[in-house]
Amino acid sequence: MRMLIVNPIAGCGYALKVMEQVQSVLTARNLPFRVMRTEYPGYAAKLAREAVEMGCEAVYVIGGDGTFSEAARGLAGIPIGLIPAGTGNDFVKTLGTPKEPMAALDFILSHEPRPCDAIDLNGQMFLNVAGAGFDVTVLENVADFGGKIRVPHWADSRDLEASAAAADVYGGWKDADEGRAAVHCGERKVDWRRHPDLPRCCAE
Repeated sequence: MRMLIVNPIAGCGYALKVMEQVQSVLTARNLPFRVMRTEYPGYAAKLAREAVEMGCEAVYVIGGDGTFSEAARGLAGIPIGLIPAGTGNDFVKTLGTPKEPMAALDFILSHEPRPCDAIDLNGQMFLNVAGAGFDVTVLENVADFGGKIRVPHWADSRDLEASAAAADVYGGWKDADEGRAAVHCGERKVDWRRHPDLPRCCAE
């Protein structure tokens, strides 16, 4: 049996739509599964441990990078697959898994599991990246823009929400000089100027 760990708020509810599609595919292929939804931060790790105790043959995570990392922390010895349905979905690029959810599911079902490196930082295991400062603040603010942006039919609301959050954080820097900043990396320097129309007004 496979356990599906679903983050119901991932992708502003997009994960729930993906979950229904995944259920249909697994049912059509006569693959037994059980659906479990996360309820709070860290809950995915608890569900993953339960999957191990139940003897599940695999865990499929329907959500974003954060939910996937949480679930991986609770696993020991059984495969885990990521069906991307979050906001960023960066880790699928590292895994080589398709970014489209149903294509990712087909990829998982048709390929053998392979090892993946994990990183331990101060006792905290993670799989993708570790960040501090600007990018972390942006991620914390993304949720504030969910559903508040008028999105053209050709645009991806999740991308626009992330962009609006980034602009809002950048626009709030107290030491920014008219929306300008310089990023130094060794001998390289990158000048960055905020577009005047980007901060809060784009989400109001």
